[in-house]
Amino acid sequence: MAHAAGVADGRPVHLVHSAAMIYPTTLLDADLGAFTQAIHANGLALLYLVRAAMPLLGRGSSIVLISSAGARVPQANYGALGVGKALAESLVRYLVMELAPRGIRINAVAPGLVETTSVARMLGGQEAADRVLERAGRANPSGRLTQDQDYAAVVEFLLSPAAEFVQGQVIHVNGGAYVPA
Repeated sequence: MAHAAGVADGRPVHLVHSAAMIYPTTLLDADLGAFTQAIHANGLALLYLVRAAMPLLGRGSSIVLISSAGARVPQANYGALGVGKALAESLVRYLVMELAPRGIRINAVAPGLVETTSVARMLGGQEAADRVLERAGRANPSGRLTQDQDYAAVVEFLLSPAAEFVQGQVIHVNGGAYVPA
């Protein structure tokens, strides 16, 4: 059965890129080889993915990057991930220029702090993570941490036809965290 580019069973093909490499380090103390690997995984991987997927993408397709607040708000030992996600967010904006004329959307969603094993790894263990997560939940104007369904709903919207004119945006889903006081 033949398929038109970007269409599988009559529906557009969509991509959600959520890969991340955890390398907790300060910038000045980072091993530059490991830091470069993290930048590739957290930033440039988006470009590799989009280029490889181009034969499958077509009018109506949508790409969503899962980013991080750390791309815009520096955090301790988060440089390798934050700088990589900042690069990926910049790629999202630049790719709009090439994808929008083809009818392909690209955007990013930046969840707030989510309780994951990666957070524990970033913070040096579950005990440290529990302390940070508890504090962050209390400090959030919405009174809790971000949950999977919070940002999954935004991703679903961005993949839907209702988001046809949303291009190159980073949508923060964090309950108001990082809003200046």
